[in-house]
Amino acid sequence: MLIMYDISLESRHRGALYGMYIGDALAMPVHWYYDRKLLQRDYGFVTDYQAPKNPHPDSEMWKHFYTPSSANDKILHDQAQYWGRHSIHYHQFLRPGENTLNVKLCNLLIQSIISTGNLSFR
Repeated sequence: MLIMYDISLESRHRGALYGMYIGDALAMPVHWYYDRKLLQRDYGFVTDYQAPKNPHPDSEMWKHFYTPSSANDKILHDQAQYWGRHSIHYHQFLRPGENTLNVKLCNLLIQSIISTGNLSFR
């Protein structure tokens, strides 16, 4: 028996956004694991929010470098010391359930669209 629910478009949008936030927070600690055996060893089957673990066996932080063009461009702040080093988890200071930068930026965009009533790139 098929049950039809009358779910408003707003409710569907909210559900999609909550799903994005929840999925990102659940996935955050396991980002950039490429070896499934290491992923299983470090996290098992992810069913709840977890903190990222260091060392990160598949970390690619050692490949990333940033050289500011001026004193005003020091965007990494206290994180700069971790760039270019092996085994560092990119999200090492995020707490269980916290979202990554990408989703935080998406949230800012959504809030801007809501407050202005439009999406403008001008």
